[in-house]
Amino acid sequence: MAAEAALEELTVLLGPSAGAAVRAGAAEAALALSGDPEGRRLLAARPEALRALLGLAEVSGPEVGPGPGAALRCLQNVSAEAEAREPLLAALPAVLRLLPAGPACGLLANLSRERGAAQRVLNGLERENRAGVEALLRALEGPRPPPPELAALLCNLSGLPEGRRALLERSRCAVRRLLPLVGDAESAVLRRGAVGTLRNCCFEHEHHEWLLSDAVDLLPSLLLPLAGPEEIPEEEMERECVSEHGGAMGLGVMGLGGHGAGDPGDPMVIPGDPMVTPGDPMVTPSVSMVTRRSHSDFSPSLWGAQSSD
Repeated sequence: MAAEAALEELTVLLGPSAGAAVRAGAAEAALALSGDPEGRRLLAARPEALRALLGLAEVSGPEVGPGPGAALRCLQNVSAEAEAREPLLAALPAVLRLLPAGPACGLLANLSRERGAAQRVLNGLERENRAGVEALLRALEGPRPPPPELAALLCNLSGLPEGRRALLERSRCAVRRLLPLVGDAESAVLRRGAVGTLRNCCFEHEHHEWLLSDAVDLLPSLLLPLAGPEEIPEEEMERECVSEHGGAMGLGVMGLGGHGAGDPGDPMVIPGDPMVTPGDPMVTPSVSMVTRRSHSDFSPSLWGAQSSD
């Protein structure tokens, strides 16, 4: 009961009737609370608190202080909870207006870990922004490095056939925009998201010839990070070279239960962790952003997808 009363008071302090300083302090308190699993569950169970946080996250201007940023990071953390998914998806237009901020991308990446939710995010993106996926791709070419969460979101959207088709539309040059991120030395999250997106796109077999052509040059960009920094003598390269007459092995696509196996449009749900970021030095993140998968998972991937059991 004490926790419920405290949350009710916190929700009031997050609302527009409170001053900017009070709202900022309440947002920081909510962010610290969201660094703990129990705190996230408490916030996820109160849609009115989520609405208040989202309303604050949308506020802009130098006079508002740090409140909007803290509110958005809190929402990213809370979006890891299944109970928060529906209230946040219901407010999807407001969330999409916050793109391409990193926490907004992380929020949407958490929401899109399941196929149905990913479809709603993609549909909303195309409905609210005429550029659709292009609006996300533009952030890859900005003057500053793209937020790592953006690559995770693209990875989840590429788990859908419609998402892959949008990314493989040749006029968008999406693959060429993603390739530099494969060797990014600054962020492992960015690299994993970019590689996951490219991996999923490779399930569209009709695009293989184009992906391997000089227009994209996909293969060297994927092989160079694996080669390592050392130089290999030409004689050794000739000895290690695989005969071009050798047989090729294909990997089948595994579908979700209830769907036909071999359909690349059915990404397998794999166990993993949602994105949760610490709000301040006092908060310890309870989960990582790294996706774990077994060697038998040869289907389009979802970033941080939850187990289907």
